[in-house]
Amino acid sequence: MTNEERLTLMKELADHITTQVITGLKEATRCCPHCVFWQTKEETCRNTINCPQSPARPPADVIAFGCKLFIPDMPS
Repeated sequence: MTNEERLTLMKELADHITTQVITGLKEATRCCPHCVFWQTKEETCRNTINCPQSPARPPADVIAFGCKLFIPDMPS
């Protein structure tokens, strides 16, 4: 294996690891306080599909782990 081939493999591995880390961080922060629908002051969700009594306070597990309608409030 040549040095160029090694460098290519190392770059591919580094790119793969970077993608995995970014994905992991996004999943780890997929919770209500990091969602565009979250209203910090009232601690409620303003998404009428997720919380039909909108605005409503979601269950603790949804607040902690997020829901399928999660939209990050920080740029990707």
